[in-house]
Amino acid sequence: MASAIKPIVLVVDPDALTLLGLSATLHQQQLEVHGARTRRAALSAAHSLALDLVLIDGWIEDDGGLELLAALRAVPHLVDLPAIFFWEDRTSHGPLPPAAFCLLKPLDLESLQDLIKRGLWLPHLAAPIQAVRQPHFQGVHADHSGNSSSAIVATSGSPNPLGVLGSLIDD
Repeated sequence: MASAIKPIVLVVDPDALTLLGLSATLHQQQLEVHGARTRRAALSAAHSLALDLVLIDGWIEDDGGLELLAALRAVPHLVDLPAIFFWEDRTSHGPLPPAAFCLLKPLDLESLQDLIKRGLWLPHLAAPIQAVRQPHFQGVHADHSGNSSSAIVATSGSPNPLGVLGSLIDD
């Protein structure tokens, strides 16, 4: 019997505790979770993973989360990447781009779960899932091996104590 293919989620936040907490929550929802603490690491993950959703701290580094999402969506196989931002207050950002949602801190887990379901319901995910995961668009290859020099892959037998973070992309 083939195992179910999990949607791939990238969490971008400079705080390691937030990454671990969100990863544990998302792992319980049967999602494959990867974490990045910097813009550079997030862009590295975007080139090596067929992401289905990204969660971004709105205050990531100097340019902010909106600019990071624009850079992620510039990657050819991620032009329709849905996003969930989290900010301290409503005045922290301008208008949101299409397929982007916003939560205020502290995060309400029920609201987060609802937005994740909304974000993952997109046409490229609504088609029947095939036995071999395909990238968002035909003709684009995504490497799921984790053999990137910038990726530290964590599995249940690794130093990751909870076994919930698929990888931490660090630069």
